[in-house]
Amino acid sequence: MKMLKMFLMSIGLITILAACGGNDNVDEPPADAPVEEDDTMFDDNDDAAAPDETSDTNGEEGSYAFTSFDLDVEYQDNQEVDVDYESEQDGMEAKYRNDFEGIDLEGDEAMQELEAYFTQLDFDSAAADEEVIDQVMSVFNLDPSYTEFELEVDFADGTEKEYKAQGNQ
Repeated sequence: MKMLKMFLMSIGLITILAACGGNDNVDEPPADAPVEEDDTMFDDNDDAAAPDETSDTNGEEGSYAFTSFDLDVEYQDNQEVDVDYESEQDGMEAKYRNDFEGIDLEGDEAMQELEAYFTQLDFDSAAADEEVIDQVMSVFNLDPSYTEFELEVDFADGTEKEYKAQGNQ
């Protein structure tokens, strides 16, 4: 009886762990993707290395100007395009969902798809809001009949910006 109880508990635990969702961790991040700096670490050796690391990732051609990119474009009939990308010291995460194209990717598969878009984006933290929105719409080939456009970006220079637009209702 005790063995049966342990077996059933094990099955239940496995089921719960399996249901906890997908894995959006990127195991093979692009070499030129910038990484968000960790402000909480105080180590003299890290401070000495920080300028070189920053210039390598930000100065390279083809690297992204951001460490986090969270895009949500909503359309009529609950259709949406959703991009979640984050590159931090402890790893990279990526998700890409496009209801119009039937895309729902996580982890390395999402990053492979997103990298083609990200390398085409050339705005920085100083760009005008309208320029950023227009560029994202164009690069991702998004339908302009959206009801809501939201983009949150953490730039490699530490600037955080939010871009919002209301479309056709």
